[in-house]
Amino acid sequence: MLLLLGLLLLGATGAFVGLVIADNTGGPTYDVTILGHQIATMTGLAIFLSGVALILVAGLALAMVKLGAGRAGRRRQLIRSARAAVAGPAGRGDRAPGQPVGAKPTGEVAGTASPRTRRRLHFGH
Repeated sequence: MLLLLGLLLLGATGAFVGLVIADNTGGPTYDVTILGHQIATMTGLAIFLSGVALILVAGLALAMVKLGAGRAGRRRQLIRSARAAVAGPAGRGDRAPGQPVGAKPTGEVAGTASPRTRRRLHFGH
């Protein structure tokens, strides 16, 4: 849920910044318009501070994306370990005694994919 909310917030922030830049390319005027509507008249300092605020919102969105992705990965790992615990040694069925767990018959094609490695998002580290 955090992942989706963070991506939504990041997209909304990007769209707002894009619209403000696209609608205010006509010189040194400080009337801020979006889609043909004037929303504010701002001084240079106000424009600078609104940019700082937008960067903070974008940083919050990226942090939420990172936290949501980490939570989803931990949840998947927990589900995998719970399924493995329920299956137990009897759930691995068709291997001969003494045969290693990782060995697969040579004719088997489906289900031989290696497990996915966990990727971590690193922002600024």
